Amino acid sequence: MKTLKTLALMGVPVESAHHEYSGTQYEIATGALEGIHNPDAGFKLKNVVPEVSRQFGLDAQFVSKFKVEEDGNGCHFNISLWAIDENDKDKK
Repeated sequence: MKTLKTLALMGVPVESAHHEYSGTQYEIATGALEGIHNPDAGFKLKNVVPEVSRQFGLDAQFVSKFKVEEDGNGCHFNISLWAIDENDKDKK
């Protein structure tokens, strides 16, 4: 899949990609990165997917409900908080 190859070339770690419940939905799960690199990866993903889709005559959307008769979409982020103090390095 060209989208996944492009993301990999841009440094976005893709853990999985699969078809979702609705006929036009796909999920791309990215791996964890530190600091500002994680939101950067999200930005890259939101730009790469529509660009690659257009090359195949498709229109990728990230809107919550593209068509009334179709299932809705969502987006979520998982966040880990870690202690900064060297003495507390094993605490989360």
